[in-house]
Amino acid sequence: MRAGTPNWHPEPEGTKHVCGEAAAYWRKHGSDISKLAMQFALDNSRIHTVIVGTASPEIIAKNIRWIDEPLDQELLAKVQNMITGIKDQTWIVGRAEDN
Repeated sequence: MRAGTPNWHPEPEGTKHVCGEAAAYWRKHGSDISKLAMQFALDNSRIHTVIVGTASPEIIAKNIRWIDEPLDQELLAKVQNMITGIKDQTWIVGRAEDN
């Protein structure tokens, strides 16, 4: 996602920074971080359902193509290493009792 996180998103600034660096690294290697996310989720046996949103028919077609492409394990490992400090980080949205 080249636009980055919307201003209203409650994720901490440090997390936004790390995710932006990971996305830039992935782009530098000719791909899209959303491709990595989708392929990672589809490849993970602990994730039973993957739902993607899209803004256009072209993106739907791209997502369908990505399903059949192999996950780049080397780039995945690099990105996983980059996000080590923020992995599994969360934040409260709305009422605390609803989280």
